[in-house]
Amino acid sequence: MVKASGKGTAENPMVSVVNNDVPTDPVALAAKRREQAAAAVESARRKVERQEQHLAAASTKEKKDRAKEHLAAAETALAQALAEQKGLA
Repeated sequence: MVKASGKGTAENPMVSVVNNDVPTDPVALAAKRREQAAAAVESARRKVERQEQHLAAASTKEKKDRAKEHLAAAETALAQALAEQKGLA
C-alpha cells in the first residue's frame, strides 16, 4: 500500500498508459483528422436532411417555428464542419 506524503501527491505516482490505437506518424495523424472531419460533415448533412423533413412535417405554427430554429442550428453545424474539413485539406 502506498501512503500519501501529505503534500498532495502519492509517493509513487508513475503510471504507464499505452494507447496503441493512436498513430504517431504526422501523415497518419493528418489522415485520421481528415477522416474524422469527413465523418463530421456527413453527420451534419444527415442532421440537416432530418431537420428539413421535420420542418416539412410540422403541423402547427409553433412546431414550424421550432423546426426552423433546429434547421438553422443544423445548417450552422454543417457550415462549421465544412470549414473545418476545408482547413484540413
